Formats: sequence, structure tokens, C-alpha cells
Amino acid sequence: MFVRSKRVHVRVGKVHTIRQAIDLVDRFIDNKMEYPLEWDDFISWSNPNATVEQLRDQIANLEPLFLSKDIKNRQVALQRLIGLRNESASLVGLDARN
Repeated sequence: MFVRSKRVHVRVGKVHTIRQAIDLVDRFIDNKMEYPLEWDDFISWSNPNATVEQLRDQIANLEPLFLSKDIKNRQVALQRLIGLRNESASLVGLDARN
């Protein structure tokens, strides 16, 4: 049975490069997403760029920690996310962030 909803989610795949993925991670960390499901669009769908897909897969594995009710788990997830972001940033000559 279908449920009617006023919301329609049209997936937007705007991440094609590692630099775009890093920009997205930065927006997520800073809580400045361009639209409500931007993070989900990145995490939930495989990416044709092998380097971006590797980063996306590693980040997707952190999702249970981000959804945890335990603040320590969310802090661990954030630190790991920043570490993954910084590793990828070093590949394209971007500065690390704390």
C-alpha cells in the first residue's frame, strides 16, 4: 500500500570529484547543507568515481555512530569523518581542518 506524501525526493548527484566530496563533508560538519537531503544523497548512492566512492563507502560506515543516542559515539564519528576528510584533502592539496 502506498502512502501519499507532500514531499518528493529527487536524488541530485552533484559530487563528481574528490574536491566536491570534501566540500560536501565540510558543509556537513558545518551544518550548512545546500538542501535537506544532500548528505543522504551522497551517503546512500554509489559514486562512479572510484576515489569518491572509496571515501563515500568509508563515511557511510560511520552512519550508525552519527545516529547513535550516545554523544560519545557521535563525537567519535565526527573525529573519524574529519580524519577521512583530511586524508582526502591531502590528495588534492587542500588544507586539513581540525
